[in-house]
Amino acid sequence: MKLFTKLLACVLALLLFLYSGSGISSALAEDISAPKVTELQNDFIKITVDNASGRFGIRTVDGQPIRKKDQNVSLLFQGDDPETSFTTFKIDGTPYIFGNPYKFGIDFFSETSKPSIIENNDGTKQIETVWTIKGVQIKQVLMLYADPSDKLNAGNINIRYEVLNNSGHQVELGTRILLDTMVGGNDGPAFQIGTAYEQPLTVERELVHNPEDNEQISPEDRAYYKLPPYWVMRDKLDLSKPTATDVMAYGFNNFAEQNINIVDRMQVGHWNGLANTKWDYTPDGNLDYTTDTNDYGTADSAVAFYWDPNVIADKASQSFETVYGLGELVAPDKVFSIRYLDTPLQLAANEDESAYVDEGVFDINAEVENLPAFNMEQSQIEVIMELDDGLDFVKLDDQGNVVRNTDGSAQTEQGRSKKLTFKKTATPAEAEQGIIPKYKPGDTVTATFKVKAKGKPWPTTRQYMLTASSPETEKTLAGEEDQGIKAQYESNKANFILLPAVGDAVPTTAYGLSPKENYASDVKYITVNMTNIDAYNTGNDSAEPNFDLFLENVASGERYKVPVKSSVIL
Repeated sequence: MKLFTKLLACVLALLLFLYSGSGISSALAEDISAPKVTELQNDFIKITVDNASGRFGIRTVDGQPIRKKDQNVSLLFQGDDPETSFTTFKIDGTPYIFGNPYKFGIDFFSETSKPSIIENNDGTKQIETVWTIKGVQIKQVLMLYADPSDKLNAGNINIRYEVLNNSGHQVELGTRILLDTMVGGNDGPAFQIGTAYEQPLTVERELVHNPEDNEQISPEDRAYYKLPPYWVMRDKLDLSKPTATDVMAYGFNNFAEQNINIVDRMQVGHWNGLANTKWDYTPDGNLDYTTDTNDYGTADSAVAFYWDPNVIADKASQSFETVYGLGELVAPDKVFSIRYLDTPLQLAANEDESAYVDEGVFDINAEVENLPAFNMEQSQIEVIMELDDGLDFVKLDDQGNVVRNTDGSAQTEQGRSKKLTFKKTATPAEAEQGIIPKYKPGDTVTATFKVKAKGKPWPTTRQYMLTASSPETEKTLAGEEDQGIKAQYESNKANFILLPAVGDAVPTTAYGLSPKENYASDVKYITVNMTNIDAYNTGNDSAEPNFDLFLENVASGERYKVPVKSSVIL
C-alpha cells in the first residue's frame, strides 16, 4: 500500500509536467532538478528530511561496530526517501499533521520553512524545519552527534519539537510522533518491551506509566503493558541462534528536559492502522503486525508516542523529545559489552528543593552482551554492581515491589555491592535430555538495580560501576599476566549521576578564575575555584567526564572545547 501510494504520486507529477505550458514546464523542470531532501550523517547513522513536508527517514551508515551486516540499512521505512513517518499536533482539539499545508482564510494559512543544517557549539549538528500554524511556531529539530568518539550518543538521532505559542492567547496542545519502523529488511519487526528480551510483543498494544490502574490487567501481566524506559527492535530474533540478528534498533523514552516532559503513553501496532489516523487509535490486541496473515495482508510495524494536550500560555514554550537509533556504540574489544540503557543522568528535586522526586529512587538498567567476536559460550553470566557513597540499593520483595518502612519510605539494603547471576533456561527438549544450556555468542542479558540517592545541600556527582564475568572468563584470567589479554576478558563500565542540591542551605555556584589573561605560547595553567566541586568528575578508564568545558576567545567569540579527561585536574 505504501509503495502504491508513492507510485501514484509520481504518475500524477509526470502527467502534470507533460500537459503544462512551456513556461510552467520550465518552472517545473527547475523544481524537479532542485534537491528534494536535506541530509545529515556521521560515521554511523544518517538522517534525511523531505524539503517540502519536513518528514524524515533514518538509516545506518557504517552502523554498530560490533555488527558486521548493519551497514547502509533502514531503521525507518525508506530511510532515504521519507514519507510514511509523520507527527501530529492537536491544537485546541483539532489534529494537524506537521508540514502539511492548511488554509484557514485568505491571509491565514500554515507555512513550512525549508530545512536548514545548524552546527552547534557543542559539536552536534541538526536539521531544523519550522512549521507555523494558527500563530503557533513549531520547530522540528533532528540532531546527531558528529564526534565519533562519543560512543553513548553518536549512533542515535534526537527527535525534538520545540513549540512557541505566538497566537496571542493560550492554546491546548499535544503531540503524537509516529515512526514507521523498519529494521534492516524487516518492515514488521517484533517489539521488545524494555528488559523483556525473550517475550517480544507481536500484537497491537498501548503502553502506559501505570498499568496497575487498569483492573483488567492482571498483576503478572503489568510489566508487558508498562511504558518502558527503552525499547528494542531486531531484524531477526531467534532465541536458539542469537547471531541471527544482524540489525538492532533502540528507542529511548526518558529524554526531555531532565525527565520533566517525558512521553505520556505509547502505542505499538500495524502501520496501516496507525497511519490512517491523525490522533485517536484503538489498538487491536489480536492483530499480529509481524506477519502477513493479519487483516492488512502485510507485516508492517509502527510505534506512536503521545504527549496528551496541555495548556500553553501565550508566548510560552514547550518541547517534546524522543531518541531512536543504534543505541550506545560498542567496540568489539571485550568478551562482554556493557550498555547502560536510559539511566537518568540527573535527578529532579521537588518544588521547594527539600528532597528528590520519588524519594530519589531510580532504576539502573544495563544490557550485557556475550560478543560474537570472541566465539565463547558461557555457562552463566555474573554481574556485580558497585555504588558510591550516597547511593544505596532499594530492598525489594519476591514480586519485585519496593519494601517500605513504617513511615512509608523506601527501605534500603546494607552494603553497596550487589551480585546477580544469570543462568540460561533449558528448553523442554534440553531438560528432558539433562542438557545444561550455555549462553551462546550474541546472547544478551539485562540487569536491573533499583537505587536510592541521598543528596546534600550542594550538587554532588555519584559513580556506579558494573562488572561482568563468567566462570569461563575467570578461568582464562587465572594466572594471566599479559595486560592486553586481561583487558579483553575483564569487562566493567562506570557511569555517573548528578544529584542536585537539596535541603536548607542551597548555595549557588561561585567561582574565581586566574590568571586573568592567558598567552599563545608556553604552558599555562588556568585555576578555577569552585564551591561545588563535588558535582564534577573528570572520568576515568571506565567512564567519560560528566561535564564539558570550553575556553572562549573574548575578541572573536570563538570557543575551544577542552579535552576534559586529559587536561583537567580536580
